[in-house]
Amino acid sequence: LRRQALFPPGDSDEYRGRIGAGCTGMGGDAQPPAYWWLDVLPALRKSGAAEELGMVECVQRPGETIFVPFGWWHAVLNIGFTAAVTQNLLAPDTLDYAWPVLAADWPDFAPRFARLIHELRPEVELP
Repeated sequence: LRRQALFPPGDSDEYRGRIGAGCTGMGGDAQPPAYWWLDVLPALRKSGAAEELGMVECVQRPGETIFVPFGWWHAVLNIGFTAAVTQNLLAPDTLDYAWPVLAADWPDFAPRFARLIHELRPEVELP
């Protein structure tokens, strides 16, 4: 089982702060992932912000698939032994946002990937 909480897209510092997006991650003074479930989520519920921000919560059972739309923030809590397979999708309609990040984070890979896109999907324009 996997418990999931999802939030609609939002990119401002205020929004990220309200949903607790900065409480976990790599490096620095990051909190353990359980912090979000034990401290942030109860506070969101108590204040009414979970509903106000459009949070969707569900439990994913064995054999079920969850699609997380582009830009949605999400937190996952594995309940018991869990194996998961994730796949990120780089679709043409996400390139304006995703390509600059990909090019900055993967400078050796991006030019080769751009050539493949041009060869295989010439109708797709990179930003």
